[in-house]
Parts: sequence; structure tokens; C-alpha cells
Amino acid sequence: MDTPVVVYYGSIDNFDPIFDKAANDLFNSFTFVAYQACNETMSGKVMFYLPPVVPEELEQNKHTVRPEEDVFQFENTTATDVDTFKNWLLYTRLPYFDNANIENYRLYMESKLPLAYFFYIAPQEYMEYKEYFGELGKKYRGKMNFIALNAMIFHTHVQFLNMKEQFPLFAIHDLRYNMKYGLPQLSDEEYKAQTEMIKLDRDDMTALVEEFMNGTAIPIVKSEEIPTEQHGNVTTIVGLNHDDMVRDPKRDVVVRYFASWCAQSRKFEPIYNNIADMFAGDDETKDK
Repeated sequence: MDTPVVVYYGSIDNFDPIFDKAANDLFNSFTFVAYQACNETMSGKVMFYLPPVVPEELEQNKHTVRPEEDVFQFENTTATDVDTFKNWLLYTRLPYFDNANIENYRLYMESKLPLAYFFYIAPQEYMEYKEYFGELGKKYRGKMNFIALNAMIFHTHVQFLNMKEQFPLFAIHDLRYNMKYGLPQLSDEEYKAQTEMIKLDRDDMTALVEEFMNGTAIPIVKSEEIPTEQHGNVTTIVGLNHDDMVRDPKRDVVVRYFASWCAQSRKFEPIYNNIADMFAGDDETKDK
């Protein structure tokens, strides 16, 4: 059987509807079995069985860093929401580290965990970092997934991560909030002047992962420079200062998001400016 198998042994208080809902939602990806007439040793357990990997597949997939075992037990059977169980299934089926392709990339996205990318150019470069990323994948199991992408094939994907095509490259995508994080990159002039292959520092990558996990990492934001001067009563904001301005707890904020090529945006601009002038000219509202 190619799909993972999930077996619910015996009866667990309040877990029946969670198991049934997960089975209905994920029946295309997993085989679900409820086995009530089990022995006392297995009673009250929820087990996850990965499909066996034949030696030929192991030889063909040298890039994959797999868990040491292929049977896992769901320990959180007291959970009251189905998403906790489904999320566990979705990341438990994944290896610690793998080379990305169309099929497994979909699986990583479905898990909804933050996704760390390692872009490499040469196969030997992948093999050099394979063990390192496998250990990270094991350490952060259930918190972050790690994959590799061949930069010769997926080079344009870095634009989605708000980064430049400078390889090798390491970046993190927070799927929940669509925020991207990466190591500092060279200027275009510095990159063109390079005479040797860029080397990624393991300590720098580890530090970025740790900063992301503790909430101190700074996301990469595509943005114009922050304006040095403001004109009129409408303040121009850009990506770099958007959150500081919009989420200022000391004042109410009205934001106009527009496209310069949009006729409706251009038509509304003078109306919006007049409204701003009206509030700025009112003593009760101008400082609020």
C-alpha cells in the first residue's frame, strides 16, 4: 500500500468524532482504520504507519533524510479539535529533509508549517549540507519543515521569497502569515564581482531558524525607501514603515491602498485628500 495507514485501536473518550472527521477530510491521502477488538496492549492508542520503503527506492532517493522509524503514536489524544490531529498526520508523513519536486512540495504546503528552503546548484553541494538539514528537520519536527530546491530548475522561486537569485541560498517562509525571512545578500555589484562560489555558514542558518522560532527574526519586505519628507495632510507610507504607522495604538488610521495605473484610484485621490484636509483642520480630530 502506498498511502500511510492510521489505525485507531479501541475507544478513547471524545476522540471518536475527531478521528471520523479527520478520516473524512483526508481520505485521499491516508488509509484510516478503526480496530475496536484489539488486545489490551494496543487499546486506547492511535498509530500512524508509513508505507515500507524498498531498498530500490532508498537507492534512488539518496537525497531523502527519513526518520529512523516508520511507526508513530499520536500522544495528544486528549485534544479537542480535529486540526491538532490532522496537522500531526500531515507533518508526520514527511521526511526530515528532502529534495523538492512537484508532488512532495504540495505535501509540504499542505502541512501549513513554516517551510525552510535550501537552494543549491550542484549535487555535491546538496550532499554537503544534507546531514546538517536532516538534523534541523529532526530537531524542529512539527514546528518547521526543511526542503532543498535545485536552483537550476527552481531559480525563479526566490522572487516569491523576496530574495535575489544568488545561490546557494537559505530562506524561511511562514505559510500562516505569508512572511519571508532570509540571510543577508550581496548587492548586485558585489555579487557580479564574486570569483568564488558563495558559502553558506551553518551558524548563520541555525541562528536564523532560532530567531524565527523565538519571534525575533526580521522579515524581508519589498519596499521603496521610507520618504524623508511628507507633503500635505496625507502621509505616504511604504512597506518598511507600514506596520509601524498603521498599527500605531495612539491614533486612528485610514489607509488608501491604490495602483498608480488604476483610473478609479486616480479619480478618488482628490476626494481622499479633501477628507484628510477636513480632519486635519478640525481641532478635535487633527491630533488623533
